Amino acid sequence: MFEAHIYSPEPLQPSAEHGLQPCEPVLCWHPAHNCNLAVWFTPGKRHGQQISFIYFEYRRADNSHGSVQTEISDTPDFRRLQLLTADQTIGDLDSALTEEWHRQREL
Repeated sequence: MFEAHIYSPEPLQPSAEHGLQPCEPVLCWHPAHNCNLAVWFTPGKRHGQQISFIYFEYRRADNSHGSVQTEISDTPDFRRLQLLTADQTIGDLDSALTEEWHRQREL
């Protein structure tokens, strides 16, 4: 499941023993939408350069799954994922359904 769960805009730092791992989602607060996004990364290469692919997952108003992706040139830490999440522009995100989706996945 998730390593970190945030249901408020206060940042939560994962413990040193539970640092970020590739392909393991964490919840990061999106201040414009007032909800968390499931955020995860995976290392990869583009044109021979090592990069990290960052994925932001959410729910739309029809309860379908939505995601956006970005790339960075280093391995992210939790603070960096929080900053990247806040910068995402997502027009079709439904805050209430996204939060409900996270709560259901915790069960």
